[in-house]
Amino acid sequence: MSENAGLVQKTLFMDGHNGGTTMLLGLHTYSFHLHGMGQNWGGHKLAWEQVWDVFGLMDEAKKLGLDGLHLTAADLGRTDDSHLKDVRNAAEERGLYLEYNFSLNASEYDDRLTNTMEQGIAIAEKIGSDIGKISMDVHRPHPVCGSAFHPEVIVQLERIAQLAIAAAPVAQKAGVRLCLENHTEAFSDEVLWTINRVNHPYVGACVDTNNSLMVGPVRVPDHRRGHRHRRCAHERSLPDHLQQPLHAAPQPGGGVRSGNGRS
Repeated sequence: MSENAGLVQKTLFMDGHNGGTTMLLGLHTYSFHLHGMGQNWGGHKLAWEQVWDVFGLMDEAKKLGLDGLHLTAADLGRTDDSHLKDVRNAAEERGLYLEYNFSLNASEYDDRLTNTMEQGIAIAEKIGSDIGKISMDVHRPHPVCGSAFHPEVIVQLERIAQLAIAAAPVAQKAGVRLCLENHTEAFSDEVLWTINRVNHPYVGACVDTNNSLMVGPVRVPDHRRGHRHRRCAHERSLPDHLQQPLHAAPQPGGGVRSGNGRS
């Protein structure tokens, strides 16, 4: 893989059918940020020229031996039906799975990523993705170390839960599982609280293991507490010389997708 990939976002799909587990390895497109790919992040615009369009990106994924890609609207370029159909066909021709990532409010860093849940479901379905990963974009009232389940946060979590309750039947009909991510602004227990509030099989969790650098412990993957909710995960592969202390400045990068099956 290119040395410019930086933090690697891997995506795993775990299929538990027939008593076994199959893992598919993918990559979040922002791992190619030095190639001008992926969304703007952390309040900064990408300074590098885009190397590929979405189809060239798929070719690169095959060249690297990946099973799939984690895409955003920034990578798709357009979201009209004709283009999305071409993207789906291209992925199928290359034998790649696609995962669609969107945000409920990305206006502070890249509004191209902003979709309603229903919009995100529709785009995911049209590109053949069975995952709609959602950044909840929770705004915290003061430093994260003292704001877990803060009253102002709970109001936001309840609003997200109500949106998910309304969207869940749409997701189920489309065959798209919604995955709420802890990302860089939510505690894992807050994600679990929201999922339990929704209580629908098509609403689960996306575990971001870099969350502990920004917010707090990542406990959703704990088999005793959150395993049944986990649908995908973002796991950072961070070189030793780039390791940071808790609450250091955010770094762009990758993740892992892991799910507990399509059933």
